[in-house]
Amino acid sequence: MTTLLQRRTLLTVLTTLLACTSARAQSEASASRIPQAEPARPATAECADLLATAEQRYADQVFIDVEPLVLDCAYSEAATPSDVRRAYRLLALAYIKQGLMAEAGRTVVGLLERDPAYTADPGTDLPSYVAIVDAARGQMNTVPARSAAPPPEPAGQPSAPPALGRVDVNSASVEALDAVPGIGPALAARIVAHRQQNGPFRSPAELEAVRGIGPRSVERMLPYLTAGGDVAPATAAGTGPLVNVNTATAEELEALPGIGPALAGRIVEHRETAGIFRDLQDLRQVRGIGAGKLEALAPFATVR
Repeated sequence: MTTLLQRRTLLTVLTTLLACTSARAQSEASASRIPQAEPARPATAECADLLATAEQRYADQVFIDVEPLVLDCAYSEAATPSDVRRAYRLLALAYIKQGLMAEAGRTVVGLLERDPAYTADPGTDLPSYVAIVDAARGQMNTVPARSAAPPPEPAGQPSAPPALGRVDVNSASVEALDAVPGIGPALAARIVAHRQQNGPFRSPAELEAVRGIGPRSVERMLPYLTAGGDVAPATAAGTGPLVNVNTATAEELEALPGIGPALAGRIVEHRETAGIFRDLQDLRQVRGIGAGKLEALAPFATVR
């Protein structure tokens, strides 16, 4: 009797919670917190590797590491339907383990929109996850369809939310950062904590220094962010010499926006093994440097 009462109470709470979050999920493209046009999509084999790593993190109870590992697969058109379901489910379970029930609810809504026939397995899934899936399906069935679809964004050019503009990572509150696609409450809190402990970010690309934010996440976030006019390093154009990526030491490379010790070491290693960089675009060959990071550091670097 007690177990049945507890389950009914949980379902009531989850239904109310999903009623509050469903409208937000419906208003976002594909109920997603990630921009629809992404610079790169992982191949199927890469998705499988990322998901395997994420499942190991989950098994090790390092739930906070699951999100950055599975997001690319969850929203990738290249991933198989099975991998998409696997990514959404794992992300929702990780949110539940962290007590982020609203995030779990939105993730389940996204899963059901990708696969309306999906059902949780009461025999293997967490009871709370099963309840969220059931409540989300019931809630989605009561949400009226939108009368007209919004006009599509130009391919490859996601724009910042009109109501928000670009969010300043050096002054935004946790709540403001949470509204940025790709940043949930946990990451928002870590961004604020990082800038309080280490000072302002010189550019949004430096968010990669925050635990849980990788190169792909940074690239997705860049259209939505600014860094207070971007705090330029001492080597910025006009205030000092540009950093020559072909001759700079690892310590000198760290002066570039978004380049920490690990990336600086990989840049030096790459030029020693593959030869000098002919132009700045060659930096894309270094693991961890994507289009967004290259754009952020280009004004402060040179190859000659």
